[in-house]
Amino acid sequence: MTGKLLSAEPYVAVNWSNGIDMRTGRPRINPQARYDKTGGTWIGKPSSLGGHNWQPMAFNPATGLAYIPIVEMVGVYKSDPNFHPQPMTSNTGDDVAAIASVLTDRSKAKLLSVTKGALLAWNPVTQKAVWRAPNPGIWNGGVLTTAGNLVIQGDSEGHLNAYDAKTGAKLWSFDAQNPVLAAPRSPMRSTANNM
Repeated sequence: MTGKLLSAEPYVAVNWSNGIDMRTGRPRINPQARYDKTGGTWIGKPSSLGGHNWQPMAFNPATGLAYIPIVEMVGVYKSDPNFHPQPMTSNTGDDVAAIASVLTDRSKAKLLSVTKGALLAWNPVTQKAVWRAPNPGIWNGGVLTTAGNLVIQGDSEGHLNAYDAKTGAKLWSFDAQNPVLAAPRSPMRSTANNM
């Protein structure tokens, strides 16, 4: 193992970069995404939450697939020309009032219509999506995959779901009556006597 970059294809829509320089590993930045330089408003994909956040993903060696809880959401950005860092607060440097003033009800509705969450089965060798299971919201639970070719994930509406690891077909769902956002856990069987 060398740590050499082998591939870097996006698994969600990206517009702030037009790819990765495979020699350096650095993104090739879209000049329009430098809203601090253009002075304009930038609608970036993905949002500052990223295409995948803290929720654990999983890899199944039998299917060769990675299962990723993805977030498809845009972010709206505009630099604040009068920005001065403040202690103990979020220091994004964005002009929130200017962003709010350019968003109409119609543009807000359009932005919400492209906001989605899903469970994505990704082939890391071909760098392509194999299947995706839409989720009811953008913020859903971590993922567990099993040797029996199941993928387990909770969702923001309070369901714990089991999918076929190869096809993505939903096989089972349990209504937990509360959002299931942490990662599922599988009991481990031990041969040790003192467990």
